Amino acid sequence: MLENPVNRIDLDFKNAFNSAGHSCLWAILRGMGVPDVDFLEELYSKSWMRITVGTGCSAPIQLDTGTVQGSVLSPLLFDLFLNALLRLLDATAITHGIKRTPQWNHAAFADDLSTYVSTVSDGNKLLEVIHEFESWSGLQISIPKSVVTGAMYGTGTTRRQAGAKADAVKRKRDAGPDILNPQIRALEAMDEALDTNNTTEHNTKGQEAWRMNLAMMHRQCPICNQKKGNSFFPTQLHLNPPCLECKHAWKPSSIKYNATALKVTHFDLNCFYYWKQ
Repeated sequence: MLENPVNRIDLDFKNAFNSAGHSCLWAILRGMGVPDVDFLEELYSKSWMRITVGTGCSAPIQLDTGTVQGSVLSPLLFDLFLNALLRLLDATAITHGIKRTPQWNHAAFADDLSTYVSTVSDGNKLLEVIHEFESWSGLQISIPKSVVTGAMYGTGTTRRQAGAKADAVKRKRDAGPDILNPQIRALEAMDEALDTNNTTEHNTKGQEAWRMNLAMMHRQCPICNQKKGNSFFPTQLHLNPPCLECKHAWKPSSIKYNATALKVTHFDLNCFYYWKQ
């Protein structure tokens, strides 16, 4: 059975539009052949600000990073600035590796950047390129807001997912309402404690009603956010357990940015199938 991984790394830039170094911006624009860079450089060289301190103001502070807020040119200038990084990522020749699809390794919009690779080592190589650009340009990555996701695809994964669903159906058929025995026992004890004055027959009917209602309930997985029957969840008492499919799902590991491991989260399969198509 064939199984292949795809890793997605979502990166967040700290205060991106105010962090682009001017000297780096002019170098990038000249390298791309953009006209009138001297005019822009002269315009930005006269940019300064004052900070209100109590009842007075500070001395003028020269600005050497960021683009002018409110200017119609600012979004275009930042896009050209970030495009230099995207070209560096393309130059690595690393791709997501999915067969019979266009090969690329990133998707970017404004200050949002995601990379797609087939191996952990390729992911770390792209992060090294991004870190080098960060050190040169002034842009900074917010590690707490950056995450890694991943999923397996291929015939083996499809069969494994189908097997997990078939197992859940079998558990529901074989166990019936008893699939929730631990929860049921806890509720039975509570019911008996609260209804000590009721007859045995009344208590039995009440407990059976609890059994049927609990067996028909659906729960929402905190990882994939899908509502599923109780047969898809572990039977242990737990406030909010993940479903069995997510509990055993593959996730990437050992992807680091500047020697710091990035947080790993569940892969959104809906997004995966959308861009794969």
